[in-house]
Amino acid sequence: FRYGVAFVAVLLAALVRLALQPWLGAQAHYLLFTAAVLVAGIFGGALPAILAVILAVVFATLVRWLPGPSGIAELLAFGLTAGIIIWAAAYMSRLRLQALDIAARDYGALVRERDTALQRHEAVTAARAEVRTALAQLERSLSALPTLRRLRALRAELGGFDLAGSPPTA
Repeated sequence: FRYGVAFVAVLLAALVRLALQPWLGAQAHYLLFTAAVLVAGIFGGALPAILAVILAVVFATLVRWLPGPSGIAELLAFGLTAGIIIWAAAYMSRLRLQALDIAARDYGALVRERDTALQRHEAVTAARAEVRTALAQLERSLSALPTLRRLRALRAELGGFDLAGSPPTA
Protein backbone atom coordinates (compact mmCIF):
# COMPACT_ATOMS: atom_id res chain seq x y z
CA PHE A 1 0.00 0.00 0.00
CA ARG A 2 2.71 2.50 1.00
CA TYR A 3 4.68 2.17 -2.22
CA GLY A 4 1.51 1.92 -4.28
CA VAL A 5 0.61 5.41 -3.08
CA ALA A 6 3.92 6.67 -4.49
CA PHE A 7 3.31 5.02 -7.88
CA VAL A 8 -0.26 6.29 -8.16
CA ALA A 9 0.63 9.81 -7.02
CA VAL A 10 3.47 10.11 -9.55
CA LEU A 11 1.33 8.61 -12.31
CA LEU A 12 -1.48 11.10 -11.63
CA ALA A 13 0.98 13.99 -11.46
CA ALA A 14 2.53 12.91 -14.79
CA LEU A 15 -0.86 12.62 -16.49
CA VAL A 16 -2.02 16.02 -15.24
CA ARG A 17 1.33 17.62 -16.18
CA LEU A 18 1.12 16.16 -19.68
CA ALA A 19 -2.46 17.41 -20.00
CA LEU A 20 -1.30 20.92 -18.99
CA GLN A 21 1.69 20.86 -21.35
CA PRO A 22 0.07 23.20 -23.93
CA TRP A 23 -0.34 25.90 -21.28
CA LEU A 24 2.78 25.32 -19.15
CA GLY A 25 5.22 24.58 -21.96
CA ALA A 26 8.76 24.47 -20.62
CA GLN A 27 7.82 25.76 -17.14
CA ALA A 28 7.03 24.07 -13.84
CA HIS A 29 7.95 20.55 -14.90
CA TYR A 30 8.21 19.31 -11.31
CA LEU A 31 5.46 21.32 -9.61
CA LEU A 32 2.87 18.54 -9.66
CA PHE A 33 5.52 15.96 -8.80
CA THR A 34 6.18 17.94 -5.62
CA ALA A 35 2.56 17.30 -4.68
CA ALA A 36 3.06 13.59 -5.50
CA VAL A 37 6.08 13.48 -3.14
CA LEU A 38 4.00 15.17 -0.45
CA VAL A 39 1.13 12.67 -0.84
CA ALA A 40 3.54 9.71 -0.84
CA GLY A 41 5.29 11.10 2.25
CA ILE A 42 2.10 11.70 4.19
CA PHE A 43 0.40 8.41 3.37
CA GLY A 44 3.43 6.17 2.92
CA GLY A 45 6.31 7.67 4.82
CA ALA A 46 9.84 8.71 3.88
CA LEU A 47 10.80 5.72 1.72
CA PRO A 48 7.74 5.93 -0.55
CA ALA A 49 8.39 9.68 -0.86
CA ILE A 50 11.96 8.95 -1.98
CA LEU A 51 10.54 6.47 -4.50
CA ALA A 52 8.19 9.21 -5.75
CA VAL A 53 11.21 11.52 -6.29
CA ILE A 54 13.04 8.80 -8.23
CA LEU A 55 9.97 8.03 -10.35
CA ALA A 56 9.45 11.74 -11.07
CA VAL A 57 13.07 12.17 -12.20
CA VAL A 58 12.83 9.03 -14.36
CA PHE A 59 9.65 10.35 -15.96
CA ALA A 60 11.19 13.79 -16.55
CA THR A 61 14.20 12.13 -18.14
CA LEU A 62 12.01 9.98 -20.39
CA VAL A 63 10.09 13.01 -21.70
CA ARG A 64 13.35 15.00 -21.99
CA TRP A 65 12.55 17.84 -19.57
CA LEU A 66 16.17 18.14 -18.38
CA PRO A 67 18.08 19.87 -21.20
CA GLY A 68 19.89 23.09 -20.51
CA PRO A 69 20.87 24.97 -17.36
CA SER A 70 17.27 25.90 -16.48
CA GLY A 71 16.32 22.21 -16.52
CA ILE A 72 19.18 21.42 -14.13
CA ALA A 73 18.19 24.34 -11.87
CA GLU A 74 14.59 23.17 -11.85
CA LEU A 75 15.73 19.64 -11.01
CA LEU A 76 17.88 20.95 -8.13
CA ALA A 77 14.99 23.07 -6.81
CA PHE A 78 12.74 20.00 -7.01
CA GLY A 79 15.35 17.90 -5.19
CA LEU A 80 15.68 20.48 -2.40
CA THR A 81 11.92 20.86 -2.03
CA ALA A 82 11.44 17.09 -2.11
CA GLY A 83 14.15 16.68 0.55
CA ILE A 84 12.33 19.09 2.86
CA ILE A 85 9.05 17.29 2.24
CA ILE A 86 10.67 13.91 2.95
CA TRP A 87 12.19 15.23 6.19
CA ALA A 88 8.78 16.62 7.24
CA ALA A 89 7.07 13.33 6.33
CA ALA A 90 9.59 11.35 8.39
CA TYR A 91 9.09 13.74 11.30
CA MET A 92 5.31 13.38 11.02
CA SER A 93 5.67 9.58 10.96
CA ARG A 94 7.73 9.68 14.15
CA LEU A 95 5.14 11.92 15.80
CA ARG A 96 2.35 9.59 14.64
CA LEU A 97 4.17 6.58 16.11
CA GLN A 98 4.76 8.43 19.38
CA ALA A 99 1.08 9.36 19.52
CA LEU A 100 0.13 5.73 18.91
CA ASP A 101 2.49 4.62 21.70
CA ILE A 102 0.97 7.14 24.09
CA ALA A 103 -2.54 6.11 23.08
CA ALA A 104 -1.67 2.42 23.61
CA ARG A 105 -0.23 3.17 27.07
CA ASP A 106 -3.25 5.28 27.98
CA TYR A 107 -5.59 2.56 26.73
CA GLY A 108 -3.72 -0.02 28.80
CA ALA A 109 -3.98 2.18 31.88
CA LEU A 110 -7.71 2.65 31.29
CA VAL A 111 -8.19 -1.11 30.93
CA ARG A 112 -6.30 -1.68 34.20
CA GLU A 113 -8.38 0.99 35.95
CA ARG A 114 -11.56 -0.60 34.60
CA ASP A 115 -10.45 -4.05 35.79
CA THR A 116 -9.63 -2.67 39.24
CA ALA A 117 -13.02 -0.94 39.40
CA LEU A 118 -14.74 -4.19 38.38
CA GLN A 119 -12.86 -6.09 41.07
CA ARG A 120 -13.87 -3.48 43.65
CA HIS A 121 -17.45 -3.66 42.44
CA GLU A 122 -17.43 -7.46 42.73
CA ALA A 123 -15.97 -7.21 46.26
CA VAL A 124 -18.61 -4.66 47.28
CA THR A 125 -21.34 -6.84 45.76
CA ALA A 126 -20.06 -9.88 47.66
CA ALA A 127 -19.85 -7.86 50.91
CA ARG A 128 -23.40 -6.61 50.39
CA ALA A 129 -24.59 -10.20 49.93
CA GLU A 130 -22.83 -11.21 53.17
CA VAL A 131 -24.43 -8.28 55.00
CA ARG A 132 -27.86 -9.22 53.61
CA THR A 133 -27.37 -12.81 54.78
CA ALA A 134 -26.25 -11.66 58.24
CA LEU A 135 -29.18 -9.25 58.48
CA ALA A 136 -31.60 -12.01 57.46
CA GLN A 137 -30.17 -14.29 60.18
CA LEU A 138 -30.39 -11.48 62.73
CA GLU A 139 -33.94 -10.75 61.67
CA ARG A 140 -34.85 -14.44 62.13
CA SER A 141 -33.17 -14.42 65.55
CA LEU A 142 -34.97 -11.25 66.59
CA SER A 143 -38.27 -12.60 65.36
CA ALA A 144 -37.80 -15.55 67.74
CA LEU A 145 -37.29 -13.18 70.68
CA PRO A 146 -41.02 -12.74 71.47
CA THR A 147 -41.39 -16.53 71.43
CA LEU A 148 -38.49 -16.84 73.88
CA ARG A 149 -40.08 -14.25 76.14
CA ARG A 150 -43.35 -16.16 76.09
CA LEU A 151 -41.51 -19.38 76.95
CA ARG A 152 -39.81 -17.73 79.95
CA ALA A 153 -43.14 -16.32 81.13
CA LEU A 154 -44.72 -19.78 80.79
CA ARG A 155 -41.82 -21.27 82.79
CA ALA A 156 -42.41 -18.78 85.55
CA GLU A 157 -46.11 -19.66 85.55
CA LEU A 158 -45.30 -23.34 85.75
CA GLY A 159 -43.42 -22.82 88.98
CA GLY A 160 -39.90 -22.83 87.78
CA PHE A 161 -39.94 -26.00 85.69
CA ASP A 162 -38.39 -25.73 82.30
CA LEU A 163 -40.16 -27.10 79.33
CA ALA A 164 -38.32 -30.42 79.49
CA GLY A 165 -39.88 -31.09 82.87
CA SER A 166 -36.72 -30.77 84.96
CA PRO A 167 -37.01 -29.09 88.38
CA PRO A 168 -35.30 -25.75 88.75
CA THR A 169 -31.74 -25.69 89.97
CA ALA A 170 -30.94 -23.35 92.80
